[in-house]
Amino acid sequence: MKNAAKYVLGFAMVIVALLWMLDILNLVNVTFLFKGWWTLFIIVPCSVALFTERDKAGPLVGIAVGVLLLLSVRDVINWDMFWKLLLACIVLVMGLAILFGNPIKNRTISDKERCDIEKIQREGRNIRVFTVSFGEKHLNMDGELFEGADVKVSFASFTLDLRNAIFQQDSVLRVDCNFAGMELLLPSNISVKVTANAAFGGIEDKRRVVLSENAPVLYIEGNCSFAGLDIL
Repeated sequence: MKNAAKYVLGFAMVIVALLWMLDILNLVNVTFLFKGWWTLFIIVPCSVALFTERDKAGPLVGIAVGVLLLLSVRDVINWDMFWKLLLACIVLVMGLAILFGNPIKNRTISDKERCDIEKIQREGRNIRVFTVSFGEKHLNMDGELFEGADVKVSFASFTLDLRNAIFQQDSVLRVDCNFAGMELLLPSNISVKVTANAAFGGIEDKRRVVLSENAPVLYIEGNCSFAGLDIL
């Protein structure tokens, strides 16, 4: 699911490296390289993953490690305190996971519980508009006619399950994903054509299917910025 954290980290490393080289060549004066700046390569991706991944414990521990390393490097805490605080953070995360673990992980969630949904008319078709911000969302359209959809996801993980939806003709899925991860589950008889832009992100059809020439086509348009879209 959405490799948003990976793209954020990669983009940040490229920018930092370029600015660092310009600073070395005395072409620019870079002042953002404060003591312990490298810990941001731990803190930022883990912070993004906190909103885009199902597993929250890993990102929380990563953030704790990054913040504690930053405090240690800047002499706010010593290394003895670092290890003690890190152990305390791990125990805290484990306790939170026990208390607030996801009890709905393996069941189907209704539309209203999981994301904001609108219905609009476009070119004589009924279009669903899904808006998802923060957290993990799952939606299926079992037995419903799919004529197209607009999906807006930011700082979230979203799964749109269309495996049991009804496709009667070609349709368009417009995506606007930012710092997010999205999974699109499709029937095996649907062809996909992607024209969406992926800026520091990725769109990948991971299905291994043989389609007929008359298979309905789902056109995926829009933008994925620091986001990943997996078609399964």
